[in-house]
Amino acid sequence: MEFHSSICAKQQHAVKLIVNLFRGEPEPSKGLIICALPSLADLLRNCNDEQVISNVTWAFSYYLNGIRDRIQDVINSGACHRIAELFFHTNPSVALPALETIGYVLLGDSNQKEFVLNIPVLPSLLNLLSNESKIIRKEVLWVLSIVCESDYGIESVVKANIMPKVIKIISDENESNGVKKEAVGIISKVFHYGNDDQIDYVIKLECITPIINLTENCKSNGVLRIVLETVKYLLRAGELCGDINPFVECIESCDGFEKIRLFSNHINTGVTSLVTEILNYKMETDE
Repeated sequence: MEFHSSICAKQQHAVKLIVNLFRGEPEPSKGLIICALPSLADLLRNCNDEQVISNVTWAFSYYLNGIRDRIQDVINSGACHRIAELFFHTNPSVALPALETIGYVLLGDSNQKEFVLNIPVLPSLLNLLSNESKIIRKEVLWVLSIVCESDYGIESVVKANIMPKVIKIISDENESNGVKKEAVGIISKVFHYGNDDQIDYVIKLECITPIINLTENCKSNGVLRIVLETVKYLLRAGELCGDINPFVECIESCDGFEKIRLFSNHINTGVTSLVTEILNYKMETDE
């Protein structure tokens, strides 16, 4: 038993050293890091020590850190399937870097995104939207928003039946503003990148009213801006439908323009600029 404990302790120290190297400035050479990645992937598959698993998962997250030319290195290491399994780990120190790492991989090109979606990760992400941890729910929504940066990704999310849950989160009076902001961000991506069928699908899920209602007593500039950007993208998409913008009526039906007009003199110039742009769509329709 003492021998086993000694091995575990040495393993923990060794992995912690590697993690610190991955976080270091300056970093070690990329060649050395790439050589270490398959060994770290093996540790994830074969080690049961929670601290080691956490540190290794953070190492992959630190290595990627949103840098796209590193994504294929992580895919080639063979770690992605195991990292996706760690979404459900009971320790947030494992689950969070796992979600973050997969999110960073999804920032890659179409082939890299398809690789991750084929693991598959979307059923797991849908289940995690009901997780009791606000931090986990928020991270899951961030990952899903990355998926929705293309019509292919949006279609995958639609087919996984995730959108109704996203809209339920937006409508939930007990949900935090931070989580709701990430959820609205997904709808915003649909209106920005989606095709006509995908936009119509989300509209039919009755997402507009709960999104507009977030402006009421809103004290968060972040939430307010993502709501306004979402409305702007919807109205912009409606311009492509012909002479009459069909989405103006959607927003009017929940007094959206009147609620948005209240922010015309907001202290934040980014907010006032979005308000002006949105109200201009209304004026063009009235004319």
